[in-house]
Amino acid sequence: MAARKTQSGPERLSRRVQAAVPAQVRARAAEGIEAQKGSLVRELQGVANVLRSATEQLEENDQPTVARYVQRAADAVERASDALDRKTLTQIGSDLGRVCRERPVLVGAAAALAGFVAARYVRNAAASGGVGSKSSAAAARRSVARTA
Repeated sequence: MAARKTQSGPERLSRRVQAAVPAQVRARAAEGIEAQKGSLVRELQGVANVLRSATEQLEENDQPTVARYVQRAADAVERASDALDRKTLTQIGSDLGRVCRERPVLVGAAAALAGFVAARYVRNAAASGGVGSKSSAAAARRSVARTA
């Protein structure tokens, strides 16, 4: 009896979606996702810049140890931005699946951190005039800079 290659859950789901969704719909969805990916890359670059500014302020305030950690975070965000910009959606999906399988605790911690940052953003946005306003974006950047 020949051994069958077992497929992971994401692979099976991907094959089902490809079979069920017409190529034109998939192409339009991919275009939209690529546009969002570009937006995310720009946002990540902005976060890296904010972290670099925080690094400079920390160094000016004689806090070199904290500044080093914030600089490392800025470098990591910039690397993530560059990697996201270079990779295709298929590559990103397979990378995410691999990371989820290999490091589930890291994925859980990252999700918790993302939830914490999102909650702070919403709270600050509500306190400063609503989500989407320039003042709410500035408040969120200040909040993230304080927690970094």
